[in-house]
Amino acid sequence: MSTHDVVEQRPSEQKTSTRAWVALASMAVLLISIGLDLTVLNVALPNLAVDLRATSSDLQWFVNAYALVMAASLLPAGRLGDRFGPRLLIVGSAFVFGLASAACAWAPDATWLILARGLMGAAAGFYMPLSMSMLTRMFSGSDRSRAISLWTVAVALGIPIGPLLGGWLLDHFWWGAVFVINIPLTLIAVVGLAASLPSTRPDPTVSVDVPGAVLSSAGFVLLTYGFTQAGDTSWGDPVVLSTLGAGLLLTIAFLLWLRRGRHPLFPLSIFRSPQFLWGCVMATLASLVMMTTIFVVPQYVQVWTGTNALGVGLRLLPFIGGLVFAVPVSEQIIARTTNRYRLVVALGFVIAAAGAFLASRTSPDSPTSYLVVWNGLLGAGVGFALPNSMDLAMSVMDSTESGTGSGLVQCLRQLGGNFGVAVLGTVMVGAYRRGLTTDGLPPEAAEAVRSSPSLGAVVATKSQIPQLLSNVQDSFLSGMELVFTILAVLALVTALVVAVRVPRDPGDHLTEAAGGF
Repeated sequence: MSTHDVVEQRPSEQKTSTRAWVALASMAVLLISIGLDLTVLNVALPNLAVDLRATSSDLQWFVNAYALVMAASLLPAGRLGDRFGPRLLIVGSAFVFGLASAACAWAPDATWLILARGLMGAAAGFYMPLSMSMLTRMFSGSDRSRAISLWTVAVALGIPIGPLLGGWLLDHFWWGAVFVINIPLTLIAVVGLAASLPSTRPDPTVSVDVPGAVLSSAGFVLLTYGFTQAGDTSWGDPVVLSTLGAGLLLTIAFLLWLRRGRHPLFPLSIFRSPQFLWGCVMATLASLVMMTTIFVVPQYVQVWTGTNALGVGLRLLPFIGGLVFAVPVSEQIIARTTNRYRLVVALGFVIAAAGAFLASRTSPDSPTSYLVVWNGLLGAGVGFALPNSMDLAMSVMDSTESGTGSGLVQCLRQLGGNFGVAVLGTVMVGAYRRGLTTDGLPPEAAEAVRSSPSLGAVVATKSQIPQLLSNVQDSFLSGMELVFTILAVLALVTALVVAVRVPRDPGDHLTEAAGGF
């Protein structure tokens, strides 16, 4: 039997080979690097401001260019993978990621770095949905669940490694080293993928919807940017309002195009599959839990310990530890149950609700071990819920349409995470500001304290006013309590909805709705 014959079979007919696990390991190497680049640059911003004479706007775009272009690429990448075959695009995007990393490392000015970061984002935007789509071709059943879990862990693992590795590199080398580290990882991934990925061939019956790709990319970028800015400024900011408004209009235009276009980017009928619909919903909510945790924990650590980026990264490791722990445990549950998605995902949200509740009970006297417990529980909850939600959505995808399905899942997941951070971040900052007492402070210092908890702690520490630092810390805890209370209720309600509404496992066959996709 040829390699191509293996690829074109449905998942239920496949047998997992050693070559498939090698391919997954090769994917994971670059996925870690992609996750790492979401956070690694934050610790290098002060160095970039000096060496490249970057303005505040430049510094913002150093970070945003990567995430925004990646967001714009997700949906078109999935469809292009289905049209031209994912193997070539996966290897090609990995190679481009390495080239763009080298361009970033030796960027002569701010404009060059912004453009190179955008190219990195485009490569990552192609790599993520297409690498996941290959999992549906190479794995089936419990092996597919395990593969998607490992895929998820690899992405999440890079996030706390970013400040850890970035801080160490900046202590020993120049700022470009935070990008140079990607180059050997990329070489390992490219060689491994080229040797192990099964061959795929183009499918000329899959159309390339250029208007849909443009509308979806533009709308998704504007919404992502608007949510990000809302979290940094306020929902009433004119830039936020105009950006979100334009993004919403383009998204509505995209949905209308999907209904009327002859060859749409994806048919809305895909959501008639309850497995795909609920898989997307649960993956989006699990991503919201994950991104909110990763947003709040660093601020908690900075406000209460004043530690550097290295210390922040270390305190995010319990979350990753919980995520890693959940993978083998969920595999054991899956192996012993028939209705694995409903049980495992509901259990994940219950565990996340417990972690969020404990987080909301954090007090000024809480020891570091308490952070480890609730942070680990949140990670374990996400580890149970997120990979299996994506597995449920992808389980009804034909291998020849898996790229589009994966791109759609990744788009919704990222948008949900950004939206959650923006909304809950606003809730937290609002509660923080209501608890502040800045009477007697100079106007500039008072404004700085009100702008963010992290900056407030810095100002309070430098001013050597113990009452101010205590006020900042207590006010932040009030905001954190509110955010995690909301998160606990949301996770618990989601668990109940999953237990009642999520359909039984579809097995490894295609549903009627997905078959029409």
